[in-house]
Amino acid sequence: MTTILVLNLGSPKDLNKNNVKEYLREFLSDDLVVDLPKPIQQFILRCFILPFRPKVTKEAYEKIWTEQGSPLLIYTESIARKLSKSMNMPTIVAMRYQQPSIEKAITGNS
Repeated sequence: MTTILVLNLGSPKDLNKNNVKEYLREFLSDDLVVDLPKPIQQFILRCFILPFRPKVTKEAYEKIWTEQGSPLLIYTESIARKLSKSMNMPTIVAMRYQQPSIEKAITGNS
């Protein structure tokens, strides 16, 4: 059976500061996002970004977050449902960073 995989960038799973920090760590550790040698990338991330940026990022997310959660995930799921209906095919939503992960979407492991 053919299934449509709907991908998006991702967002923190909730507004807990540690989860925002984990999202930033994962996102900013991607070599396609920060194109620096890994030791330099990680030094900057761990010494200058992660100690301070999660608070600011959390505050920004608080302005757009809904009772249902991340707007990006909510809208992506809505698009997937509409696509599934219009194409008469099942869809699966996955995020490049955080959850639901691409690996779990492809393998079906929860």
